Amino acid sequence: MGLTISLRTGGIVILAIHDTPSRGLDDLMATVRDLTERARAGRIKSSELADSTITVTSLGDRGVEEVLG
Repeated sequence: MGLTISLRTGGIVILAIHDTPSRGLDDLMATVRDLTERARAGRIKSSELADSTITVTSLGDRGVEEVLG
């Protein structure tokens, strides 16, 4: 699954969360929090930027109609 994160310095990044079907909701939410914090701090691994097959975003409330990734 891809997760779109808005960066405080501007722009977005789409991060991959691997093996989502086999993970529980608590684990996924902890991963989302961790990825968000590390993305905004500039500490993302290259493996977290690849292989997503679907992207989840909450940018629609900001008028975004399309996300390219």
